Amino acid sequence: MTSFRVVLITLLIAVTPALAQDEPDTGHPEPGIISPSWVLDLQWDIPRTIAVKEPSGTVRWYWFMTYSVTNNTGDERLLVPEFDIADDTGRIIAANQGIAPTVYNEIERVIANPLLQSPTEAVGRLLQGKDHARDSVAIWRAPYEDIDEMTVFIGGLSGETATIAHPDPDREGETIQLRRTRMLRFSAPGFYDNPQFQPIELVEERDVMR
Repeated sequence: MTSFRVVLITLLIAVTPALAQDEPDTGHPEPGIISPSWVLDLQWDIPRTIAVKEPSGTVRWYWFMTYSVTNNTGDERLLVPEFDIADDTGRIIAANQGIAPTVYNEIERVIANPLLQSPTEAVGRLLQGKDHARDSVAIWRAPYEDIDEMTVFIGGLSGETATIAHPDPDREGETIQLRRTRMLRFSAPGFYDNPQFQPIELVEERDVMR
């Protein structure tokens, strides 16, 4: 009987974390060291700036970051990459929103990568293997204010999720679903009138639940 109880307790300890994923978490969960779901492979380049002349004649600066996604998950996946940029002013910018086609065209000319696809073209079925890797770019407007740090959150690369209780006390009983998200934190020291010369360095790269 004692052996049976020890085995039963051991099984309950092993199963409990898996069951907990289905219930709202009172804290903030961390992604699994080994994800319980699929994860696409991501390669990225340090963000760069580019100046583009708008139809009005105004020259505007943009940040852009090229990347490549490869599907080695063992099955076909739907790729819907999402990029959010947070800076130290408290602003959060959704990349590729409200960006004129002329901006992408200029980036395409500068990059000269025949495999580069526009942000719109990057969305869709992603077949397996490096021969089907998808190259694209995230674009966002450079702020007029000086920033010393920015963080890029990249979603849509994994099927791993977690559910937590809504943090707003007025929405008690509601839940929020978080997704495994790649976080890239960059420092941008100094201030430059010309963003082309703004140095940028990677400070941290890891996955978070967001």
